[in-house]
Amino acid sequence: MVTERPALSFAGLLRQLRAEAKLTQEELAAAAGVSARSVSNLERGINRTAHKDTAVLLAGALGLTGPAGELFVAAARGNVPAAQVLAAAGGAGPRPGAVTGSPYRGLSVFGERDAGWFFGREAAAVALLDRMSRLLAGTGLLVVSGASGAGKSSLLRAGVLPRVRADGLAAAPGAALWPCVLFTPTRAPRPGHLASPSVISPGTPSHPLCERPWPAAAATHAP
Repeated sequence: MVTERPALSFAGLLRQLRAEAKLTQEELAAAAGVSARSVSNLERGINRTAHKDTAVLLAGALGLTGPAGELFVAAARGNVPAAQVLAAAGGAGPRPGAVTGSPYRGLSVFGERDAGWFFGREAAAVALLDRMSRLLAGTGLLVVSGASGAGKSSLLRAGVLPRVRADGLAAAPGAALWPCVLFTPTRAPRPGHLASPSVISPGTPSHPLCERPWPAAAATHAP
């Protein structure tokens, strides 16, 4: 007789993800900025669900971003099966290491290394990726503009770039291997700066950007 395995609980999910991240309960709690008792109570099933804020912090500390992070929060709230989180996390490839330190950056820009802490701009990031994908059929730049301090650079660096590097674009999955260029144009950007090999990230293909209609996204601000 074949016995059916019990469904994975959120408690079991959290234990498994923490073990994969090679963290103790205390280390996970410190990385997420929550109490060790909160982590313990969740893993033992004493608390069957978590507050949304707590779930978001735990997801960031475990390196869960994008759809996997969103599903983790939903599972913590009891809205989706915990097994869906493992499926999403497995399909997303290797996760970044546990995020340590404070998630609050103040006025500092979120970078790619902070993607695990970057929440709340998923819709904007997806919209940008969609526009970039649609621009592949033509030419030109996709410009992100807004008031100073609105979060343009953080959106591009921690929201868009990690998604491009992980999955490419809908119309071009190979975009994950395209060069990603970060530079500050200043008041008088040098002509041809984008095509300069010196600004291509190490380890990326050396194709000149002019060889393809690359939909670059640029953050702009008033001088």
